[in-house]
Amino acid sequence: MLTISFLVPDEMHEDVMQKIYKYIEILTATLGSRFAKQPFRIRAKECALAFVTLLDGLDVQLVYEDSQRYEELQAIVWDIFWKGISL
Repeated sequence: MLTISFLVPDEMHEDVMQKIYKYIEILTATLGSRFAKQPFRIRAKECALAFVTLLDGLDVQLVYEDSQRYEELQAIVWDIFWKGISL
């Protein structure tokens, strides 16, 4: 999905982006329902949106970094994310 969103031909851009936005909407709702099962510092929807944003940023790193650097970044941002939402 990441590659498609960057390399989509102009005539397909709107259709592809609608599908990506729908996917993000469903992913956010699914994560929100999971986050709602535990107490966190912020609302479940905010946790879900932050997590989706974190994943989006990490996905972009897959384009620019090697796998070792990606894994280092993933460990760092996950730790910050989890500490930020946990009580």
